[in-house]
Amino acid sequence: MSRTICAAFALVFAFASTAAVAAPQQRQVAQFGLGLGGSWWGGGVAGRYNLSDSQFVQGSIGTVATPDARGPGLTFDYMLRTKELKNNGDVALSAYFGGGASLGGSDDDGPILGLLPGAGLQVDVLEIPLDINIEYRPLVAVLPDPNIGLIGLGVRVHYWF
Repeated sequence: MSRTICAAFALVFAFASTAAVAAPQQRQVAQFGLGLGGSWWGGGVAGRYNLSDSQFVQGSIGTVATPDARGPGLTFDYMLRTKELKNNGDVALSAYFGGGASLGGSDDDGPILGLLPGAGLQVDVLEIPLDINIEYRPLVAVLPDPNIGLIGLGVRVHYWF
């Protein structure tokens, strides 16, 4: 699994480096982004689809690593994005919040199903189709054992097609 994640990471940044001379980035509705990263509980390859300027859905496939469980997992989220908080011509900053669900990992009682509320800051690099997200994503485990993991900081990077 780690080789797959490293290969995907290299592929994303190879595309990003070839787009460095492209025109300034414009986010479009229905634009797809491929990303890497996650929060303390896991990470992997992520996809994001912009529904509008202020809404997006995202999902990820990768690994789950909590204090009680490890293994493959996936997430799905619905997020609301603010208008730009700051734009200096090179980078733009916005915030987002929302929530979703995760399924994966395994402990002695089976796979873990959880809720993932979240909020973060998104830094758009305007000269290339790339953004960097710093987010807080606590995990609220629902099954098999209810539990709350409050330490959920993470970083995710998206390359836009």
